[in-house]
Amino acid sequence: LNYKVHVVDIPISVDEIEGEFLRTHIATNGCCGEKELIKLQAYTLTQHSIVVHLDLDTIVLKPLDDLFDTMLQNTIAKKVIPAHHIMPKYLERNINSVDFIFTRDYNMAQNLKKSVGVQGGFFVLRPSLPILEEMKVLLRKGHYTPRKGWGDANFGQFFGSQTIQGFL
Repeated sequence: LNYKVHVVDIPISVDEIEGEFLRTHIATNGCCGEKELIKLQAYTLTQHSIVVHLDLDTIVLKPLDDLFDTMLQNTIAKKVIPAHHIMPKYLERNINSVDFIFTRDYNMAQNLKKSVGVQGGFFVLRPSLPILEEMKVLLRKGHYTPRKGWGDANFGQFFGSQTIQGFL
């Protein structure tokens, strides 16, 4: 199958995080603490047009062709359009390019809260070193609070909110 293994570390060390709360709590957040940030290294795979991140406990039941078509052709694939009816805010935007596709982790939502994180076990992205560098700046700043989340965006605390599930 010609697989290649890339051994990588997290994009920044915990010691680099300026925000005291995040620096002192990220190691115990979610399933894997700061190690979840390794997933951001998918942005470095610029030799590929699209990267699919799958955790080992994720299963794909249908082909992902519509997602790939949406990203590669910069048009919304016909089968993806129904998702826009579920999320009306996207109908109001003119989408020129799709660079990141994800699902929400509703299984981890507590009491049907408004804040539901990204399902960190599956996402599709367009690799970009400049985007990764921007993310590293945000991670180093570490502006995370338990009540309001990243950058005080009012997308507060849930499982993994300090790492991938909340950061992305």
